[in-house]
Amino acid sequence: YEPVSAESERVRVKFGGTRKEFAFDKVFHQDTTQESVFVEVEPILRSAMDGHNVCVFAYGQTGTGKTFTMDGTNEQLGIIPRAIEELFRQASMDASSSFTFSMSMLEVYMGHVRDLLSPRQSCRTHEPLTVW
Repeated sequence: YEPVSAESERVRVKFGGTRKEFAFDKVFHQDTTQESVFVEVEPILRSAMDGHNVCVFAYGQTGTGKTFTMDGTNEQLGIIPRAIEELFRQASMDASSSFTFSMSMLEVYMGHVRDLLSPRQSCRTHEPLTVW
């Protein structure tokens, strides 16, 4: 093992004499494009169109690219604007059905949950989360 190595579905870490391997559905390298990430996420949109709840979850330390990956920029759209555009494109192609979309964007930070779509300046936070 190198100190840290990543493949498409595994991350291997060597620290001291200890080696660990972690498996994921997909591992994206830092040079992965927004388009490439969206291509991996896009299949769940069909599930949403079929009436299923779907979730896209970004996890990581501060500064690791979660917001960029989800929101993007005007030049490099992230998952959220691409998904919204694709959902409405698919809905417009199906004249035999009507669709209602709902979306939540939550931030979990330091054990507190914050609603990122709340129109209020001061978002209500909830009690710290615990794991049993």
